[in-house]
Amino acid sequence: MIHHATHSLTGGIHPDEHKDLSCQVPIRPTALSDTLVFSLQTGRHGLEPVVADGAQVLAGDCIARGTGTFAQAWHAPTSGTLDYIDDLPATDAYGQCGPGLRLTVDGLDRWCEPQPPLSREHDRSALIARIEWAGIAGMGGAGFPTHVKLAADKAVRTLIINMAECEPYISCDDALARACADDILAGASWVKHLIGASRVLIGIEDNKPEAIAALEVAIGDWPELAAELWVCPTVYPSGGEKQLIEILTGEQVPAGQLPQALGYHMHNPATLVAIRDAIEYGRPLTHRLVTLTGEGASDAGNRRVALGTPLIDLARLAGADEHANVIMGGPMMGFQVPRLDAGVIKTSNCLLIAPPAEVPAQQPCIRCGDCATVCPASLQPQTLFWQIQADDAPRAQAEGLMDCIECGACAYVCPSQIPLVSYYRHGKDQLRQRALDQVKSDRARDRFETRQARLDAEAAAKAAKRAARAQALEAAKAGGDDPRKAQVQAAVERARAKKKDAS
Repeated sequence: MIHHATHSLTGGIHPDEHKDLSCQVPIRPTALSDTLVFSLQTGRHGLEPVVADGAQVLAGDCIARGTGTFAQAWHAPTSGTLDYIDDLPATDAYGQCGPGLRLTVDGLDRWCEPQPPLSREHDRSALIARIEWAGIAGMGGAGFPTHVKLAADKAVRTLIINMAECEPYISCDDALARACADDILAGASWVKHLIGASRVLIGIEDNKPEAIAALEVAIGDWPELAAELWVCPTVYPSGGEKQLIEILTGEQVPAGQLPQALGYHMHNPATLVAIRDAIEYGRPLTHRLVTLTGEGASDAGNRRVALGTPLIDLARLAGADEHANVIMGGPMMGFQVPRLDAGVIKTSNCLLIAPPAEVPAQQPCIRCGDCATVCPASLQPQTLFWQIQADDAPRAQAEGLMDCIECGACAYVCPSQIPLVSYYRHGKDQLRQRALDQVKSDRARDRFETRQARLDAEAAAKAAKRAARAQALEAAKAGGDDPRKAQVQAAVERARAKKKDAS
């Protein structure tokens, strides 16, 4: 049964969708590149190689892993020779070079022995450990480690499968649902089991009729899951985590809190398929679907791509030339790729090939208020802009800067062509840097205070000893004895005692 959402999100816009460019053909495989590249600048603390430089690896072998609670991992998508490199650009808006790994593909595609399948008889910790081993991270957003999200000790009543995919041009989730709806629900059944949810909701926009039909059939094959298919109006950004919850339930997640605070747990469909593969087949995350699209792409579509595939290879596959404007993600939340020798990462859902375009000149804000009208987080974007422009990020934080989801709706409607999201990202970077600097300052202060306390204690002990000696001398003087004689006699007595002990 299909349900139709009766709630709506705050704000929102209706940009041209352009999804028909890529969703008219089935998912296609992609031939392996000659080399695959993996940045070690991943996660909060980066990754470290777990194989030797120049080692031969098999597909599925773990090649790098992080440390700590938020650790992630890279696994080889195919077999070949692994080398360390020092100048691999990160797959982000900055393209800063750093340490990485290069896998020279041998063309044999030999796989390592898969992990044994797990069942519901295994305890929760074993299942989550398998997901951690597989290196699974959120594949539709910021790439948060999935095992951390699942292990959170929060009471969850509802699992939400986010099929909204509201960003223009991107259609990889749509294509996945059309072809693999049963796999999505299989992954959802594992997550429902792990978090103890009593309800499963699927939120999808009404511009995906083929995916809706496929999911409706799959739901009939999974009666024990009792999933509810909710169709939402097509409006951007309905796929935002908090926005989709508002559309499906009418509840608003409070500022500064996560959906778990209200008992909601949300996953992207590709993440759910990866969870199913890890638990039931013992396979790590090594591939993902990527939408290749845009007016500059002569061969648009959705491709199954090995992680680490150089972006230049995908751009050429889509028919781009060297003058094309390549954007990672969609036109609203994506970023222009500064280095095409970077590799595909777990969150690389789309490569948008756009014709060369002039960036419109930024004009002064005219205080029209259009940005506030469309903001889905109920913020005042123009106020945040002024505060960040005045280098007052802390005040912008007090006005809700960290609640901005960077959807770009404000910039889309801005008549002055102000790149508002760029300012918000800059302000957030400043706040994060301030927080890091504060942590370093606090640690330095703690070290200083600990050292000073130790030095003070040592000085006090020495002073006490000096005072005791002085007091003894004064006592000896008061008793009429020669202090020096007393000291000599004490030394003699100590020597006699040592000699006696030795004999």
